[in-house]
Amino acid sequence: SRFLESTGVSYQEFVETARFELARALAEDSEETLTVVAMRCGLLTVDRMNELFLRRIGIDAVAYRRRFLRRRQPDRT
Repeated sequence: SRFLESTGVSYQEFVETARFELARALAEDSEETLTVVAMRCGLLTVDRMNELFLRRIGIDAVAYRRRFLRRRQPDRT
């Protein structure tokens, strides 16, 4: 296809990468629920978003978000 020839990736891969990058950024920085994040990224459900995260980085979106929530909590010492 012309898209593949001009970008080096299939259209499906391009869209999936864009959705993943947006979902990852929102999971890190947004206080929206993961359901809302999934819908905003065109993934429709948290299950589909989890599948994408697992395939791309080896952990699901819930675990990914937890990493960033812990970093944002104030130190209580």
